Amino acid sequence: MGGGGGFSDIEDIFRNFGDIFGGGGIFGDIFGGQGSVRRGESLRAHVSVSLEEVAYGARKTMNLRRKVHCSDCSGSGAASGSKPVTCNTCSGRGQVLRSQGFFSVRTGCPTCNGQGEIIENPCGSCRGAGLQQKTEEIEIEIPAGVEEGMILRVSGRGNEGARGVSAGDLQVVIGYDRHAFFQRIDDHVGFELPVSYSQAVLGAELEVPTLDGKALLTIPAGTQSGEVLRMRGMGFPSVHSRRSKGDQLVEVTIEVPKKVSDEQEDLLRQLAEIEETEVGARRRGFLDRFKEYFG
Repeated sequence: MGGGGGFSDIEDIFRNFGDIFGGGGIFGDIFGGQGSVRRGESLRAHVSVSLEEVAYGARKTMNLRRKVHCSDCSGSGAASGSKPVTCNTCSGRGQVLRSQGFFSVRTGCPTCNGQGEIIENPCGSCRGAGLQQKTEEIEIEIPAGVEEGMILRVSGRGNEGARGVSAGDLQVVIGYDRHAFFQRIDDHVGFELPVSYSQAVLGAELEVPTLDGKALLTIPAGTQSGEVLRMRGMGFPSVHSRRSKGDQLVEVTIEVPKKVSDEQEDLLRQLAEIEETEVGARRRGFLDRFKEYFG
């Protein structure tokens, strides 16, 4: 059984609140918590990928300019043969206590900018910053099914922090290269296939491009222009589930030639004569309504 209580007990209570809610925040500031761990700055870069790379995943290399620890002072910021000295204001803690009413608030030391040390003889290469710019070639793993605009996070590839502070992250924004044939529709591949009038009417078996190479597609007889045929399992894998895969959606368009040969023209005229005498039920209904409308 302890006696006394008072301010120290209240401080313990609020420290416990800080532990429950993740530390830092107002309770950490008031009662001397260390707050969040400082890190170097995060960087952002843009990478374009082909739809084939989206389908299978890829490794991409890029040149990244980032801040790294100075090679001359190893990030200390002090000149060779010297070292930082302890800040007298905060006694090396990097923080000072300031009274605000009934509470004592811990803030960053204004003398050493929260570093806990002061550089009296700065490094000539980095001017005491402890950092220098460097261009590095890095490799980025592109997962299969990655979506346009998605941000991939590469841990520890951002700017390094001075004096032992861990590096930030690299955020890679994904863009798509324009493709000659395909477009992405959710996890499906969109593709437009031009066919001739006879192929649409009679049906055909055509070789079409896919992300996996060439494949045969059956055009059913009587296929209409704008009709979409589905090639199952020929789309993109889902970035969220490797077991799920989309389809290839083939939109059929009927080509009308601008020029025809004499033989083709004769055949088409014969077909036109037949169509005049053998009008389909759907077209006959339209013609009847048309004549009725115009009297």
